[in-house]
Amino acid sequence: MIASSSIAEQKFSDFLASNGHPLDGEVNCDSSSFHYLKCPHGNSTDARYKFYADGIPSGYFKCWHCGIEDDFCSKQKHEVSQQEWITYKQRLADERKRNEIETKKRHVAVATLAQRVFSVAGEKEASEHGYMKLKQVKNYGLRVITCESENTKQAECYKGTLLVPCYNADNELVNIERIYFDKEKTKYQKRPLEGGQRNGAYFPIGNPTKNSKAILLTEGVGTGFTVYEASGLPVAITFNCNNLQNVAEILRKKYPETKLLIIADDDRWHAEVKLRHAGVKAAKKVCANVEAVSYVLPDFETLNLSEKRLSELKPTDMNDLFVHLVSGSLDATEALAIIREQILAAVSKSEPMPHSAILNQLLEKVTEVNFAQLAELKEGEKLKNSQIQVIIIDQILMLAKNNNWGLCKQHDFLYLFNSEYWSLVEEDELKTFLGNAASKMGLRNVHAQHFNFKDQLYKQFMAAANLPKPEQPKDVININLKNGTFEVTPNGNKLNPFNRSDFMTYQLPFEYDPEAKAPIFNAYLNKVLPEKALQNILAEYLGYVFIRPSTLKLEKTLLLYGSGANGKSVFYEIVRSLLGEQNTSEFSLQSLTNENGYFRAMIANKLVNYASEINGKLVASIFKQLVSGEPVEARLPYGRPFTLTQYAKLIFNCNELPKDVEQTEAYFRRFIIIPFEVTIPEQEQDKQLAQKIIKNELSGVFNWVLQGLGRLLQKKHFTESETVKLARDKYEKESDSVKLFLEEEGYFPHLMNYEPIKRLYAQYRMFCQDGGFIPVNQLNFQKRLGMSKILVQKKNVGKVAFLTNKIEYKNID
Repeated sequence: MIASSSIAEQKFSDFLASNGHPLDGEVNCDSSSFHYLKCPHGNSTDARYKFYADGIPSGYFKCWHCGIEDDFCSKQKHEVSQQEWITYKQRLADERKRNEIETKKRHVAVATLAQRVFSVAGEKEASEHGYMKLKQVKNYGLRVITCESENTKQAECYKGTLLVPCYNADNELVNIERIYFDKEKTKYQKRPLEGGQRNGAYFPIGNPTKNSKAILLTEGVGTGFTVYEASGLPVAITFNCNNLQNVAEILRKKYPETKLLIIADDDRWHAEVKLRHAGVKAAKKVCANVEAVSYVLPDFETLNLSEKRLSELKPTDMNDLFVHLVSGSLDATEALAIIREQILAAVSKSEPMPHSAILNQLLEKVTEVNFAQLAELKEGEKLKNSQIQVIIIDQILMLAKNNNWGLCKQHDFLYLFNSEYWSLVEEDELKTFLGNAASKMGLRNVHAQHFNFKDQLYKQFMAAANLPKPEQPKDVININLKNGTFEVTPNGNKLNPFNRSDFMTYQLPFEYDPEAKAPIFNAYLNKVLPEKALQNILAEYLGYVFIRPSTLKLEKTLLLYGSGANGKSVFYEIVRSLLGEQNTSEFSLQSLTNENGYFRAMIANKLVNYASEINGKLVASIFKQLVSGEPVEARLPYGRPFTLTQYAKLIFNCNELPKDVEQTEAYFRRFIIIPFEVTIPEQEQDKQLAQKIIKNELSGVFNWVLQGLGRLLQKKHFTESETVKLARDKYEKESDSVKLFLEEEGYFPHLMNYEPIKRLYAQYRMFCQDGGFIPVNQLNFQKRLGMSKILVQKKNVGKVAFLTNKIEYKNID
């Protein structure tokens, strides 16, 4: 039998491996000090751990190079006493506090040493360093150790060591990266000073300002110097891919309006399989988590080499591309021009323009007008407010038409084309623009900017604007993403450039990547919804979200049904992030079927209405229209009613299904009910699961959805599932308290035997009271009996129902 301590040590070893830092050897159980282990991406002193064998076997791990800090416990909370758990948590808190204090002290000491060493190093000599010659770059601020001292020896910076300064957010030198030739391994090594700040430390080149066109982020010095020389744009060298996000967040805070472009490493030919694509993955993660960040990879196709030759050379970054270009037939100037072209193409790649910028561009076309002349006033006649308003709006609409402005009005909503998709213009934005346009046309500012006048301009614009949306082909499904519009047709799928004619009113918040996977998401699905048919239906319904009724009309709404702690809320969060919160709504079914139509107007051009609960009474006729995708009446408050034709599909999470509903096949057939029946124990629940999937796997989840969309278009129906059929049958029975009463009491139709309605209805009301159902009135009770094929007739004792049960047979006539 294996000792429990050995099991705990094995678990801890597995824990380290799960953090990407496998332990080479056995766990050291001496908890009086930290023990170092080699970081796969750094060196032997970047990562360390401490393991406690006493009490609850537990541990703590940190890697400075990768920016990872995590704790380990061999047992779950429910497996130990409350006091043991408190002791474990306190020990962990104490360890974190000690580590924090120690880290701060080390950072201060290392920063002081780094400043002393860097201040005496020579900059001129650095240009002739072997590393600089290998990379074929000019020097932009590096220094080299020309003579040794006590400080340089303490820092292990020996003669000939190249130094890269590392600065924090406050522009203080906090560390230095040492570049030296390792004779044993016959290659240059890069190492920071041990114990110094790494996360958030970077080396800036150039002078970024709030007006800079872009700031480039690179991992290494060679790449940084190459792209700076090629583009002239400011650069931030982050030293490793795990530090990209830390630096991007610092730069975004300093320069909120400036575009950040990551010059990512392309590690696809890396010798270690687990490190392949690490640079791209890190870049994509930053793009997802930091606003206005994009990335570009070096285009190695410009080398005109075969895939086999590239896999032999293993180029990684822009500097590798430069060196290979120069080693061919190009000189440095020509090679830099190619790299410059790649960078500037990525920098100038259109980002969605904010409405304020678009409207300001439109405003530049507005010129002063002669209101009296345009109003064709007679001599002595004064201009009226209404005439001024009509002239202003007519002028704006004429300019819009003549200049092909990206303006469109659909129903009572106005859209602007922002170079990637048509985005909704808020009422206040339009009012501000109209007021400013009135001022430019020559109206006095005190008049043009008055809130009442702008309100009237807005109403006149909405009444007069005839800005139809572009027509779309019916056999094409378009899905708008960050890197283009994905087109699905009977002839195949492809990614197209953005096009205003597609009239896409949304953009999914990630790029299309055909190679993207979603292992965490798949594991989640397999756990909470093991039946593959049910998983397929979920993917198909999310694909159905993108299909117009004119292409495929399936008349279904999706219900995720089950009590708490079963994974429904995780799916809800993922879907909202996958489709983009601005492209979704979450109104209740009761609100959507309200006869005033206000809430229906708010799901216009949304992809899905996903509510976390379904409750209250609903208007069955409107519900059936919405689910069918049929034109339905809607209106905005104080607006005119209009017919809504393009609106959200419906998904609901529910712990209970709607009761007291229309008892017709037309109603029930519209539901796809997915039972979530696996309850996740508290100790197995990962509260951050949805965020992990959202941050890392949306492109992979989208590929899963595309598979569902493909199945749906091919089969023209959702995957069949006996589980779904049984769930719908059960709902149909349980939602009809009369049908349930008949079944529970054993009643069935009979040609001869009958019961007085009065007595039967009293028995039914008692049944409802005991079962917690709301009874229907006596008239509806009789109608429901008829729907169950039970004849109701009038006799001398009053109305009777021809039925009987298995226990008792009566005939009182």
